[in-house]
Amino acid sequence: MVKRVGTSITKTWQKFARELKEKSKVFITKFIQKFEVGDKVVLKADPSYQKELYHARFHGRIGVIKGMQGKS
Repeated sequence: MVKRVGTSITKTWQKFARELKEKSKVFITKFIQKFEVGDKVVLKADPSYQKELYHARFHGRIGVIKGMQGKS
């Protein structure tokens, strides 16, 4: 049996890449957004935070907020 080489973000640099003029910019407004239950959101990962990246198959998908947890 052949072992899988790499991680879940291997071969996804084109999908997670940002435009040249947006590279190395951190938009603080993305961190301060407020959502309500029932809002629709687009899952779009920021590649500058590798620890928070989810699997590439969810990139660009639309999700609905079902509940809130905590105050932050």
